[in-house]
Amino acid sequence: MPGSQLRVDFTDGSISVSAGCNGMGGNYTLSAESELATGPLAGTMMACAQDLMDQDAWLSGKVF
Repeated sequence: MPGSQLRVDFTDGSISVSAGCNGMGGNYTLSAESELATGPLAGTMMACAQDLMDQDAWLSGKVF
């Protein structure tokens, strides 16, 4: 969505992801081939503008 930001932060084995409305977070690992894998991610469930909700749905489909 124009004007929003996709943000991914990595800190000490934790990943935090946001696309402008809700956030998701959990643990991650990197394989020897530098492949990123996450465990189950917990997320907030706030109601936002539909465009931002659609963007959150897109992002959660990419992350899981």
